[in-house]
Amino acid sequence: MSQSLMAATSASGREEFANSQQVISSDDSVETILTAFNDDDCRRILESVSDSDDHLSAAEISERCDVPLSTTYRKLELLTDAKLLDERLRICQSGRHTSEYDQAIDDVRISIDANDGIALQLSR
Repeated sequence: MSQSLMAATSASGREEFANSQQVISSDDSVETILTAFNDDDCRRILESVSDSDDHLSAAEISERCDVPLSTTYRKLELLTDAKLLDERLRICQSGRHTSEYDQAIDDVRISIDANDGIALQLSR
């Protein structure tokens, strides 16, 4: 295996790759990501964010996805915890700053191995 593809495994079960790919093999992390993909609202949010050229606030996502704002906040927390969305602060002149979200990954691949179990490969 070339050095650029060699992985360094961290204590969390994540393997960092030099070419912006990450393999997730920790049962908890895999379950969190698969739970997010299994949720209709989460999928709608991911699609909406990926279709946008700009980072979106929770209110903008709620409006685009036709999901109540309270539900949107819960789903955004799930998606950021799963590292599927990036969160950053939008600075406003009014002083009312807000979080905004952008997609954190471009591709997800699932592999199943009899010895290693389920692993997800995320491309960023």
